[in-house]
Amino acid sequence: MKKLLLVLLIVCTASGLVFAGLQDDLKQVDDMHEVGQYDQCLSRLQSVLGQATSNRDKAEVYWRMSRAALNQGNKLKDSNAPQPQTLAKYEEGEGYADQAISADPANYQGYFWKSSNIGMWGQTKGVLNALAKASPMKSLLEQAVGANNTHADSYYVLGQLYRELPGWPVSFGNAATAVSYGRLSVQLNTDDVQAGRAKNISYGFHVELAKSLWNRNWNAGKRSSEQRKIKADFDKARNPIDRGAAYEGSISIPGKSDREEALDLVRNAISSLQRISSRNAGQEDDLKKAQEVLAGWQ
Repeated sequence: MKKLLLVLLIVCTASGLVFAGLQDDLKQVDDMHEVGQYDQCLSRLQSVLGQATSNRDKAEVYWRMSRAALNQGNKLKDSNAPQPQTLAKYEEGEGYADQAISADPANYQGYFWKSSNIGMWGQTKGVLNALAKASPMKSLLEQAVGANNTHADSYYVLGQLYRELPGWPVSFGNAATAVSYGRLSVQLNTDDVQAGRAKNISYGFHVELAKSLWNRNWNAGKRSSEQRKIKADFDKARNPIDRGAAYEGSISIPGKSDREEALDLVRNAISSLQRISSRNAGQEDDLKKAQEVLAGWQ
């Protein structure tokens, strides 16, 4: 009996060490991702995949592989690499996301990163392909929200979809819905930072909200009158997606026009990012985007 207990103790201890080792590796991968070391992320994840003994752990590795492949594809796209090479990287990322979903359907990250990869594939392929990918993207993002209704990134991408797509009868684009999802993504990201679930404010969320406001272009009076209608939609909403689509009706908004608020948001993002002495890769991208957006409005 003592020998049996000793064997069980050894097995449990070894399992705990493997788990701790994998978590340390994933933490290091997340740190590398933050500074833009996407090639190293993928190599490291491929090397530790064998340590993932449970489906839950496998999903944690695979969605990070999907994220790394997406960012590798984005770098290829930005460097004007041959289109087939870029598309292949997004397809690789989609495949990793499929494996994450298969391993753990309750993990929202698989749906989110699959949506991101197919969205970039469509955008790279061309306008018609991007339009064709919109509905599958929306479905995947809604599945991500179904698994985690406070996932700021999913609402962030939904906001961009609703802004960039044409409305009925061509597609589901809607300027007011885009603003609501954008506002919610900003608030949830702020909540995550305050709760310690995220390290930094994602100013890219602020810039995308600003772009949605600029696109909607309501004056102060219309904002006030329309918000009452949006509140009615929020009050009758029965699921996170519908509440997110009408989120603006649940909050107080500044007494100014959409474009005045948009300018304030972008200028604040630029000044806040410039005050950060050691910006990471994402913050550098956000600053560049904000400056380009502001230049285009002036």
